[in-house]
Amino acid sequence: YDYNINEEINVSEFSKEARTIQEQLMKNILVPNPNILNLISEAKKQGIKVAVATSSSKDRAIMILSKTAVYEKLDVFVNCEDVKQHKPHPALYLEAATQLEIDPKQCLVFEDAYSGISAAQAAGMKVVGLVTDFHSAEELEHTDLVISNFAEISVDKLQQLY
Repeated sequence: YDYNINEEINVSEFSKEARTIQEQLMKNILVPNPNILNLISEAKKQGIKVAVATSSSKDRAIMILSKTAVYEKLDVFVNCEDVKQHKPHPALYLEAATQLEIDPKQCLVFEDAYSGISAAQAAGMKVVGLVTDFHSAEELEHTDLVISNFAEISVDKLQQLY
C-alpha cells in the first residue's frame, strides 16, 4: 500500500485500509492463551460471570476474541459502539455491569492501560493491572493487584481482593 504523504489523502479511507491490514496481520499471530482460558473456565465453574468491555470497534474486538477462543465463553460483550462516552469515562464498564446484572462494586477488571484503569476505578470496580511493554509494575501500583501474566492468579486469589 503506497500512500504519498505529499498528496492529500482521504483520512477515513486510510484508517479503514490500515485497520484491514492490521487485522490481517493479527489473524496470523493471535492464539489462545491457556492461562486466560483456564481462569475463565475456573470462574464459570464457580458461577462467576465473565464480560469484555473494550474501546475497540465491535468487528475488530470480536475477531480478536474469537481467534483467542474467548468470545464464545463470554456472558456479556460491550464495545465502544455501545456507549457515548469512552474511557477514561466509566460508561463502558458500567454498561457491562448493568448487562451482567451485577453491582459494579462486585466487578473485577483486568486492565493494561491508564485510561481503562481510571474508568474502572471511577466505576467503583476492583482493578488488576497487567504489566506490559508499555507499563511497568511500579506504574500500576495504584491498582488492587499487579500481575505480569495470567499464570500468577486464580479465582481464589482474586476473591481475596474482596
